[in-house]
Amino acid sequence: MLSSTARLAVTFGAVFLCVSEPVRAEDLFRTDVETSAGITTQRTNSILDVPDLFDAEHLQSEILGFEPSTDDFVASLDLRGLPTGLEWRPEATMGTLTFSLLGESVSFTADTLDETVADFEDWLKGDLEVAGATLSLTDVLQGLVEFSPVDPVAGNPNSLQSRMFQTDYSLGIQGPFTSGGGRLASAPNQWELGLDYGYGKGGPYHVQALDLPLGYRWNFRNPKWSLLFSLPLAATFTEGQWSVLASGGVGFQYRPTDWWSLTPMARVGGAGSIDVGALALLYSVTVTNHMRYHWRGIEIAMGNLVGFTKTIDGIQIGEFDFSYDLSNPILTNGGTISGNTPLELLGRPVAWRFFGWNTQIFGDAVYMDSQSEVGLGLAMLSSQDGEPFNAASLSLSYVFGNNDYDGLSFRARFRF
Repeated sequence: MLSSTARLAVTFGAVFLCVSEPVRAEDLFRTDVETSAGITTQRTNSILDVPDLFDAEHLQSEILGFEPSTDDFVASLDLRGLPTGLEWRPEATMGTLTFSLLGESVSFTADTLDETVADFEDWLKGDLEVAGATLSLTDVLQGLVEFSPVDPVAGNPNSLQSRMFQTDYSLGIQGPFTSGGGRLASAPNQWELGLDYGYGKGGPYHVQALDLPLGYRWNFRNPKWSLLFSLPLAATFTEGQWSVLASGGVGFQYRPTDWWSLTPMARVGGAGSIDVGALALLYSVTVTNHMRYHWRGIEIAMGNLVGFTKTIDGIQIGEFDFSYDLSNPILTNGGTISGNTPLELLGRPVAWRFFGWNTQIFGDAVYMDSQSEVGLGLAMLSSQDGEPFNAASLSLSYVFGNNDYDGLSFRARFRF
């Protein structure tokens, strides 16, 4: 049964990929450099290459007549949507390179332009502290979360932070058996596997995402309790660059009645991409309330999540030392309407589902403090010990939020 359903999911996913909006490349990092000798525009998709755009040999090859020992320059530098600036001021025996953001700045002084650029590169890696600076690397990282629609750490539906609370919410609105059920049976333990594809567009940038959610539900002999384990893995593809995201969560589900459940979860996750310029660990704690009501063969359900996420700072990986210092309370409200259809697939009954949710993010500024999703789904039902559950499900949804963000999501889930 599952193998046939899996083939159906792969076919649906291939069609979805084909009809998605064609992805147009847009460089993540762009600069316009202006000197007395001329102007040049430079672009790159790796933050590691950004300092190289300002070294002496490169600028001399782009602007004929530019002499770094005597000529200054002013540059606007766009970092994935975050507007910053660079200025070079040569003096008699040395020069100063100043990096600025929203009125704050940090300066690097050395004998040559290349030496200041090397210091700037070390500072971007978190490997250099500058005395007297009013701008820190943490300010830049927080600025990326606030101004960039494609930051892997936080601030958009494809970021690690969003995926962590979305996963907890999805687990919280599922019971051990998610269809029918008037009694609380001692249910068998269940695995959950999935395959998700997402596409999003924010500002000039496009992002595609692949997810492999993995979960296990261990049901106690007491039918009111379950122990939940969750390990979703994801990769996002942003303008030619990959980011890797993963988290691990554990929690309990308590069901006082057959129509009400409470699910507290704790989770730790990590996101990283050296080229995109993101590297962070986060933890979260959430509680999801879920209530459902049956009326004339229709199930109407409501879900509410309240939680808190925070970065785990002070961890150095290789030569990179990023501290985001982000703290965000989160509130999610949503609901579903579902029911059975007269259809069968592979000899199994098929159910339909309409769902939607909205998340509000508080605390430190993020690009999208309001994220929403609405969609439709179909599920093929099976049963264990006479209790029905969704053995396989497919859904297609529209993802949107403030700051002109739009996306699509396709999900396939299998439980056994």
